Amino acid sequence: MLFTNAQEAKEHPKRVEKFKKATIKGWYYALEHKEEIIKIIKNKYAKNKSIEHLRYEADALEEVIQSKSIPIGTLDKGRIKYALQLYEKHGLIKNYIDVDDYIFESFHPNKKLQKSKILNSDEIDYLKNKKVIKMCIDPNWMPFEKNDKGKHIGMTAEYIHILEKEIGIPIKMVNTKSWGESLRMGQERKCDIFSLVMPTKERLKYLNFTKPYLKIPLVIVTNLDEFFINDISTVTSKKIGVVKGYAYGEILQEKYPNMKIIEVNNLKEGLQKVRNRELFGFIGTLATTGYHIQKNYIGELKIAGKFDEKWELGIGTRNDEPILKNIFNKAIKQISSKKQQEILNKWISVNYDREIDYTPILKWAAGISFIFIIILLLVLRINRKLNLEIRSRKETEKKLQELSITDELTTLYNRRYFNEIFPKLLNSAKRDKHNICFVLMDIDYFKPYNDTYGHISGDKALQSVSTCVKNSLSRADDYCFRLGGEEFGMLFKGLSKEQATQLIKTIKQNIEDLKIEHSKNSASKYLTASFGLVIKDAVSIKDENELYREADALLYKAKESGRNKVCVSD
Repeated sequence: MLFTNAQEAKEHPKRVEKFKKATIKGWYYALEHKEEIIKIIKNKYAKNKSIEHLRYEADALEEVIQSKSIPIGTLDKGRIKYALQLYEKHGLIKNYIDVDDYIFESFHPNKKLQKSKILNSDEIDYLKNKKVIKMCIDPNWMPFEKNDKGKHIGMTAEYIHILEKEIGIPIKMVNTKSWGESLRMGQERKCDIFSLVMPTKERLKYLNFTKPYLKIPLVIVTNLDEFFINDISTVTSKKIGVVKGYAYGEILQEKYPNMKIIEVNNLKEGLQKVRNRELFGFIGTLATTGYHIQKNYIGELKIAGKFDEKWELGIGTRNDEPILKNIFNKAIKQISSKKQQEILNKWISVNYDREIDYTPILKWAAGISFIFIIILLLVLRINRKLNLEIRSRKETEKKLQELSITDELTTLYNRRYFNEIFPKLLNSAKRDKHNICFVLMDIDYFKPYNDTYGHISGDKALQSVSTCVKNSLSRADDYCFRLGGEEFGMLFKGLSKEQATQLIKTIKQNIEDLKIEHSKNSASKYLTASFGLVIKDAVSIKDENELYREADALLYKAKESGRNKVCVSD
């Protein structure tokens, strides 16, 4: 098969087509002039092979290629789809792959445009002459979009890819470094479209706007100790941040003239100012704020309110070429609601604080003393809020504590907790005048295992080994850590050299007894592990680094001497 990258095929289809034709022509020439090609290969590339062997290779290749019955260059989409279905069935791929997106179609000028069922003749002629549509984006606005070293990524990139297929000509991103720079490019007519934008009075001077293809709720982000905000008007006296140049800042200022809006350069700066309590809150979309909280501020910030206002975003098109708006409105209409939901689900998964709905209580209480009920509801509401906040904070703190010290894949303790507990356990052993035992363990030939059986099987193997080790350590102060990749650490105190050695040998055997097949393991036909075990009188140890270095040297010795071994300190 002949491969190129998507950007090359998109931006230089004629060049790709010519290269493809030249390659096919070269193969036909090679098959028709085998003796000439054999001499070239013999003289330049394979001097150690005989002419007879090269003739055998040529004949075998010709038999495989079958160029007389199947033209060279033929790609059977049905066969590729079948292969993908097999990969999916066996869990080797996670995401749906559209074969049409990955097979290069021979280039013919305006081939797609001539077949278009949604565009009229004027729109087709316009795009024929246009050839490329230049697009400006917000270069740092994930999960919506980002300029990632010249590549358009994020939610809108998926939409633009669909729209590009509908209109039939390339949409090329203009390289900008900020949203302000993108807006200036649009005013100077250096952008034909904006990928995702909302109308404002200022933008209407140079842009038309398609119907929205994204409707995202506005939310306010605060610190964890703030209550739920049901009505924005209750916090207008407090400093609230919005990104400079964003449309909803202008809209909110018109709706709430007294609101203390503080402009920030970007979302990251706004969230940081909330975290540092320079701002009470920050207003943004559910998608962007949720994305960045989960990525950078979990356990520090929360989405404290969701407003009735929704940010309705579509494509902005230059208003001196009004036909563009019609073209993109027609293309947007072709995006199914199912596809829109798929894209949203892929990029947005956010929870926010919710207010309690007291409507049923109010209906029930319609015939009871109004003043009494209002007072009662206020008390209930305050108590309910306080209880929910306390419970939520305790649960969050507990969960965050567990997450912060746990390896996600294996559920063992992670490197961070290892660094925290190692000196503490060493000091405890010194006080009790006990031995301290430290083990470094490495799964043998794990990279060849991943290469042979795949990363999904590799992850399952790591989980099985981790469970095996965890079950072998029975005492409360026995610790096991995943230190990185296939390397593990074990830490315990109070065992003699004989007891510790026997324990680790038992763990070594238990791992092999899992009988996880490993054809590339020269030490065994199953998955095995090597160990470096250090047992010392804790009082004699200066610091934990001394133990680590000695265990590392012993592990290296175990691997060098054949693997599936336990090497113990003297």
